[in-house]
Amino acid sequence: MADATPSTGASSATDVSATHAKSDLRAQDGPLPLSPEISNPKQDFNSPSVLQRYASATDQSIVRLQRLLTTATGLDTFLSTLNYTLYILAYLEAQSPSKATLLQRLLKLSNAGTRGSQNTPSKPLQGIPPSATPFGTLASLISDTRITLRLTALLPLYVWLRKLVNNNGRQDRSLRAIALAQCISYIIFQFTENVVFLADRGIVSRKWLEKRGGSAKWWLWSSRAWLIGVCCDLLRLFREAVIDPENGVLLRRTRKGRMETEIEKQQKADRMWWSEVFVASCWLPVCLHYSLQNGLKGVNSGVIGLLGFMAGAQSFMAQWAKTKTT
Repeated sequence: MADATPSTGASSATDVSATHAKSDLRAQDGPLPLSPEISNPKQDFNSPSVLQRYASATDQSIVRLQRLLTTATGLDTFLSTLNYTLYILAYLEAQSPSKATLLQRLLKLSNAGTRGSQNTPSKPLQGIPPSATPFGTLASLISDTRITLRLTALLPLYVWLRKLVNNNGRQDRSLRAIALAQCISYIIFQFTENVVFLADRGIVSRKWLEKRGGSAKWWLWSSRAWLIGVCCDLLRLFREAVIDPENGVLLRRTRKGRMETEIEKQQKADRMWWSEVFVASCWLPVCLHYSLQNGLKGVNSGVIGLLGFMAGAQSFMAQWAKTKTT
């Protein structure tokens, strides 16, 4: 190693010879270790291994998931996210070129053994229905489970309506009117969904339902009531954004000691507001698609799955954050 200060010729020769002697000794001893530091065995023993860290993280995730599923909102958001994720997977699986080609070949083989099959050319197979895939079957099962869990949803909706009716006028008039319209629309949605769901399974008389429009029309009106509820949710959020500047004026009048706390609360409320806007905006085209007789043009099960997943995942992450213990 070169020194920064000048040295005499004798000292330089001594340093050079000493350096050669050290290099000879190192050559005889063999290659140097990569790290000159000696690791502490106690430190390696006490430090958690990668497997232990993964096991601990898995254990915490399972505990948090169990805590999430014990609440009605947490269970609904979990099943909703899983449901629409399966819709996406079912759509991708149904559109797989390899699977479509395989079914086309099987169809040709089956037609080869029938009479006149050569005179009746089959159309090229573009894909298979998503509901015919294993993912689609599981998605349908989870969807039925979610509807079954909502059979008792009229009870909390009644309690909500009762609170709105007995309100003493403390709430903003516009917000109260929007809440009443939303609550009534959700009651209609839930009632029609319950009736048609039970009728499709033979619990409610199908003849009674057919005299009143049939199952398809009841599902259609149930979706339209859902659409009104989602639109009311967006109106509520926009109304809250309009009256929010008044809260800002009140915030500046508070004491300085509480200023930072109030600002943090306001920032948290803003993040919650944008999250709710995002969720409602994702649900809007979904319920609009189901509210139309032929659905929205260009919207398939893959698009529905993607929109539902984005809305469900946003709500799921909000509920998941509540399961974290300090």
